[in-house]
Amino acid sequence: MKYPELQGLRGIAILAVVLYHLWPKVFWNGYLGVDMFFVLSGFLMAETNLKDKSNGFTIVDILPFWYRRIRRIAPLAVLIVFATWIIVIYKLTVTNLLDFTREAICALSFSSNVCNIYYAKNYFDLNSIEYFKHYWSLSVEMQFYLIVPGLFLVLKHFPTKWILFGILPFFIVASVVFQTMLFMTLHSEAAFSLLPSRLWQFCGGICAFYARRFGDEMLADADFAKSLLGRMMASIHYWVVTDIFTVALIALLFVPVLLNAGWMMAVTVILAAAIITSLEKHTEKNKNDNDENASNTWILSNQLFLILGNASYAIYVVHWIVQHVFSIMSIDFELFQMKLYCFYTSIAIGILVHYATEKPLLSTKQSKSTFCIAICGTYAAILLLILTTHDQNQFAPTYIKDFYNQQAPGILNTSTWPSVASSLNSGRATKLALYSGRHNCRFYNKSDYAKSLNDDIIFGAELRGNGNLSMLVIGNSHAECALPAINAALGPNRYKELNMFGVGALTPFPGFRYAAKLHFLMDAVDHYDPDVIIFVFKYQDDVMNVPLSYPLTEDPVVKGIQATLDFLSNRSEMVFINGDHFQMPNFNIWKFAQAASLQVTKDYSFEQKYRNKIFNDLHTRWHAIRCPKCVILNMWPAFCSNQQCSPLDVTQTVPLFWDDNHVNLFGSNLMAPLYRALFEQKDRKANNDASETDQNPAKTNSNSLNCSLSRLLMFSSILLIKFKSVNQYKLYQFQAATVDQRIS
Repeated sequence: MKYPELQGLRGIAILAVVLYHLWPKVFWNGYLGVDMFFVLSGFLMAETNLKDKSNGFTIVDILPFWYRRIRRIAPLAVLIVFATWIIVIYKLTVTNLLDFTREAICALSFSSNVCNIYYAKNYFDLNSIEYFKHYWSLSVEMQFYLIVPGLFLVLKHFPTKWILFGILPFFIVASVVFQTMLFMTLHSEAAFSLLPSRLWQFCGGICAFYARRFGDEMLADADFAKSLLGRMMASIHYWVVTDIFTVALIALLFVPVLLNAGWMMAVTVILAAAIITSLEKHTEKNKNDNDENASNTWILSNQLFLILGNASYAIYVVHWIVQHVFSIMSIDFELFQMKLYCFYTSIAIGILVHYATEKPLLSTKQSKSTFCIAICGTYAAILLLILTTHDQNQFAPTYIKDFYNQQAPGILNTSTWPSVASSLNSGRATKLALYSGRHNCRFYNKSDYAKSLNDDIIFGAELRGNGNLSMLVIGNSHAECALPAINAALGPNRYKELNMFGVGALTPFPGFRYAAKLHFLMDAVDHYDPDVIIFVFKYQDDVMNVPLSYPLTEDPVVKGIQATLDFLSNRSEMVFINGDHFQMPNFNIWKFAQAASLQVTKDYSFEQKYRNKIFNDLHTRWHAIRCPKCVILNMWPAFCSNQQCSPLDVTQTVPLFWDDNHVNLFGSNLMAPLYRALFEQKDRKANNDASETDQNPAKTNSNSLNCSLSRLLMFSSILLIKFKSVNQYKLYQFQAATVDQRIS
């Protein structure tokens, strides 16, 4: 290796990436290790293809360049795709064969970054299972290798000074502007993973190459070399300078504080390029006097970093599936000891793969034609395997559908439910979890009104009853999930019509990132003209990530919520609204299904104080909101007992959620008693008010339902209901109070 320090730099980068994937809330900035890899690639491509060529890079060099890159990257990447496919299909349970097939083909074709955008994938979505998510960076690298020969052909026609201070800065600025525009136009996935968005980082590495060349050209002038500036430039190539830059980079990567991503990406690229630029010159004399891999730097010559750097590619491609298997087979993957075992195992397997597979593949002597035949044959065999694999769980058996739809109400019967749930063996529990995850909350036929809007993320339902009340459930996807609970709680004799309308992934407050389709929700309210509105939704990240500002009345979140509640209050007699939403940490229905197939009983329980921790700012904001017609809903007690909450039933067999925040049919039924008790309290209060009116007509001249509902809101009361549920006896708290009261 001409620059052994680069292996040490690789070691730091891979360590940061692996630690970030295991402890993202500790090593917040570890993802920047990938940016370092891009800088290193840019430098090495320039160093190996431009430095020793007297005529520069030519068209004749393009095919040999591509051949070397494919031979270096493709064999191990393809082998890991094959190994992952075998593990998932024959050991784990495939949760979605179509997605898995697409993902594998995208990984094999080094187009994972483009596929993520085309299939609307989110790199930071914790509820999905993507076995080749980390291949996005390999895809960016291979796409860079595809175009960089053209860049080299252009650069060879210009002097070093023009390249360093004109051409490369132009590409860097253009790439940064492109990335920034994508972020500003809400295309974060494209800004994160497309090559044009990352080109500036590769150019940073190329800049390091030309900076070293420019320094050599300047120092070749004897007079300049003796000058103060010349001596300063010569001193750059000194190990102390390199180590200072390295310490700064390590501090940036491993500091346990979340730093601004945009600025930190730039600082990382600058520091990595500065480290490369400052590396000591390795001349022929150096090689004769010292070992080829010798280095004077204290940090980058560390044997641990050198070992990790040598095996960095193997560690990178294997660590993701190793981490996934650990997360499935461990009872509690969030334990520090378990993640530490996973870390050591990932590193050990990566190093083993490097020495047992990667190095032998690279050192094998074979002709180009032989390699091409071998790699094409391997691709064909793996594609044949992938395309001929059948999903044994593609369609849920009838008995699973019946269990899901017919047994869900029985979850409230604590005397019979354990025996019902225990009838599910591991195979049936797996199929039930898969059906729950795939079915989502599609419990009712889509309404004609929702269909008329011709938008796939809009949903609705229209139920008819024998009562007099017109009720409307609105929100985002959480409204759809809550409808079975509300319907069961009301019963058909309480409402004339119970309608539901929602917009997926909507922030139902004006002025926020995900509020673009809020007008559909407002139009639905005008369309149905309800007496009572039940407002159920998830507070999206564009709301949750806004820091508190004072005075609270001027806080943007408070103003947004207030605006929506004012609109709803003017169009109904009462508004029920959730003060926060469900959030089940670390729960993933697909991983739960895979664990069930392996008969691994996982513990997803967590302390109830987690709710106050993540929603503290939101609860504070509610103190500043004024809405006399509003009632705050709290459905958390349905899933909590003795200060412990869980996304699973009491037997730990049946999931109550189909992701980390949406209830399934079992979870929705668990909420029904809470809604029922609240509605019964409303009815009793309305009847009492009506009775007082009959006995004393002068007290009020209105005995209508609307007046009764309005009068109910004049009283602040808390109804404590105690009843049996699947989690033994629970204390259920209802708040029938104005929203300016404290959230319990």
